[in-house]
Amino acid sequence: MWLLDTSALLKVTFNEPGADQLDAMLIGRADLAVSRLAMIEAIAATRKAQREERLSEEDAELILDVWLGEHIDDLHVLPLNDEIAAATVRLIREIAPLPLRAADALHIQTALHHQAVRFVTADRQQANAARFLGLDTFGVTPA
Repeated sequence: MWLLDTSALLKVTFNEPGADQLDAMLIGRADLAVSRLAMIEAIAATRKAQREERLSEEDAELILDVWLGEHIDDLHVLPLNDEIAAATVRLIREIAPLPLRAADALHIQTALHHQAVRFVTADRQQANAARFLGLDTFGVTPA
Protein backbone atom coordinates (compact mmCIF):
# COMPACT_ATOMS: atom_id res chain seq x y z
CA MET A 1 0.00 0.00 0.00
CA TRP A 2 1.11 3.55 -0.77
CA LEU A 3 -0.05 6.12 1.78
CA LEU A 4 -0.56 9.70 0.59
CA ASP A 5 -0.46 12.49 3.12
CA THR A 6 -2.64 15.57 2.83
CA SER A 7 -0.05 17.66 0.99
CA ALA A 8 0.17 15.10 -1.82
CA LEU A 9 -3.60 14.72 -1.94
CA LEU A 10 -4.08 18.49 -2.20
CA LYS A 11 -1.39 18.84 -4.85
CA VAL A 12 -3.51 16.70 -7.17
CA THR A 13 -6.82 18.18 -6.01
CA PHE A 14 -5.79 21.77 -6.69
CA ASN A 15 -3.57 20.88 -9.69
CA GLU A 16 -0.52 22.48 -8.11
CA PRO A 17 2.99 22.31 -9.59
CA GLY A 18 4.16 18.69 -9.42
CA ALA A 19 0.63 17.29 -9.79
CA ASP A 20 1.43 15.84 -13.23
CA GLN A 21 4.43 14.00 -11.79
CA LEU A 22 2.29 12.58 -9.00
CA ASP A 23 -0.60 11.68 -11.32
CA ALA A 24 1.74 9.76 -13.62
CA MET A 25 3.09 7.77 -10.71
CA LEU A 26 -0.30 6.97 -9.17
CA ILE A 27 -2.47 6.31 -12.22
CA GLY A 28 -3.87 2.81 -12.27
CA ARG A 29 -2.65 1.87 -8.79
CA ALA A 30 -5.16 -0.05 -6.69
CA ASP A 31 -3.20 0.14 -3.44
CA LEU A 32 -3.52 3.84 -2.59
CA ALA A 33 -4.53 4.90 0.90
CA VAL A 34 -4.97 8.01 3.01
CA SER A 35 -5.65 8.46 6.69
CA ARG A 36 -9.03 9.71 7.85
CA LEU A 37 -7.17 12.85 8.96
CA ALA A 38 -6.12 13.53 5.34
CA MET A 39 -9.76 13.49 4.30
CA ILE A 40 -10.68 15.97 7.05
CA GLU A 41 -7.74 18.22 6.17
CA ALA A 42 -8.65 18.08 2.46
CA ILE A 43 -12.21 19.19 3.23
CA ALA A 44 -10.92 22.05 5.40
CA ALA A 45 -8.41 23.12 2.71
CA THR A 46 -11.15 23.08 0.08
CA ARG A 47 -13.35 25.37 2.16
CA LYS A 48 -10.37 27.66 2.84
CA ALA A 49 -9.63 27.89 -0.91
CA GLN A 50 -13.28 28.74 -1.50
CA ARG A 51 -13.27 31.45 1.21
CA GLU A 52 -10.10 32.92 -0.29
CA GLU A 53 -11.79 32.85 -3.73
CA ARG A 54 -9.19 30.51 -5.22
CA LEU A 55 -12.07 28.10 -5.95
CA SER A 56 -15.59 28.81 -7.10
CA GLU A 57 -18.44 27.49 -4.99
CA GLU A 58 -19.26 25.02 -7.77
CA ASP A 59 -15.69 23.68 -7.94
CA ALA A 60 -15.51 23.46 -4.16
CA GLU A 61 -18.72 21.42 -4.05
CA LEU A 62 -17.40 19.03 -6.72
CA ILE A 63 -14.21 18.49 -4.71
CA LEU A 64 -16.17 18.03 -1.49
CA ASP A 65 -18.34 15.39 -3.15
CA VAL A 66 -15.15 13.42 -3.75
CA TRP A 67 -13.79 13.85 -0.22
CA LEU A 68 -17.14 13.05 1.35
CA GLY A 69 -17.10 9.65 -0.26
CA GLU A 70 -19.18 9.81 -3.39
CA HIS A 71 -16.20 9.09 -5.66
CA ILE A 72 -13.58 7.80 -3.25
CA ASP A 73 -13.46 4.28 -4.69
CA ASP A 74 -9.81 4.61 -5.75
CA LEU A 75 -8.55 5.28 -2.21
CA HIS A 76 -8.57 3.21 0.95
CA VAL A 77 -9.39 5.50 3.88
CA LEU A 78 -7.56 4.26 6.96
CA PRO A 79 -9.19 4.88 10.34
CA LEU A 80 -7.58 6.73 13.21
CA ASN A 81 -7.59 4.87 16.50
CA ASP A 82 -6.19 5.06 20.03
CA GLU A 83 -3.27 2.78 19.16
CA ILE A 84 -2.13 5.05 16.32
CA ALA A 85 -2.63 8.14 18.49
CA ALA A 86 -0.55 6.71 21.34
CA ALA A 87 2.19 5.60 18.94
CA THR A 88 2.20 9.09 17.40
CA VAL A 89 2.86 10.62 20.81
CA ARG A 90 5.78 8.21 21.30
CA LEU A 91 7.06 9.01 17.82
CA ILE A 92 7.03 12.77 18.49
CA ARG A 93 8.92 12.24 21.75
CA GLU A 94 11.51 9.99 20.10
CA ILE A 95 12.32 12.23 17.15
CA ALA A 96 12.42 15.53 19.02
CA PRO A 97 15.41 16.79 16.99
CA LEU A 98 13.38 16.58 13.75
CA PRO A 99 10.92 19.41 13.08
CA LEU A 100 7.57 17.64 12.71
CA ARG A 101 4.04 18.95 13.19
CA ALA A 102 1.51 16.80 15.05
CA ALA A 103 -0.63 16.10 11.98
CA ASP A 104 2.45 15.18 9.93
CA ALA A 105 3.55 12.78 12.67
CA LEU A 106 0.08 11.21 12.65
CA HIS A 107 0.29 10.59 8.90
CA ILE A 108 3.73 9.02 9.26
CA GLN A 109 2.61 6.85 12.17
CA THR A 110 -0.43 5.72 10.16
CA ALA A 111 1.94 4.66 7.37
CA LEU A 112 4.15 2.80 9.85
CA HIS A 113 1.18 1.17 11.58
CA HIS A 114 -0.28 -0.11 8.31
CA GLN A 115 3.15 -1.08 6.95
CA ALA A 116 2.90 1.16 3.92
CA VAL A 117 5.28 0.22 1.12
CA ARG A 118 5.68 3.89 0.17
CA PHE A 119 4.84 7.21 1.83
CA VAL A 120 3.98 10.06 -0.55
CA THR A 121 4.19 13.69 0.56
CA ALA A 122 4.81 17.17 -0.80
CA ASP A 123 6.21 18.34 2.54
CA ARG A 124 10.03 18.30 2.61
CA GLN A 125 10.33 18.18 6.43
CA GLN A 126 7.80 15.40 6.66
CA ALA A 127 9.55 13.46 3.90
CA ASN A 128 12.88 13.76 5.76
CA ALA A 129 11.30 12.52 9.00
CA ALA A 130 9.59 9.62 7.20
CA ARG A 131 12.88 8.58 5.61
CA PHE A 132 14.62 8.83 9.00
CA LEU A 133 11.98 6.45 10.37
CA GLY A 134 12.62 3.94 7.59
CA LEU A 135 9.74 4.64 5.23
CA ASP A 136 10.35 4.49 1.49
CA THR A 137 9.33 8.04 0.73
CA PHE A 138 8.38 9.76 -2.49
CA GLY A 139 8.63 13.52 -2.06
CA VAL A 140 6.62 15.43 -4.62
CA THR A 141 8.12 18.80 -5.55
CA PRO A 142 6.59 21.33 -3.14
CA ALA A 143 4.45 24.13 -4.57
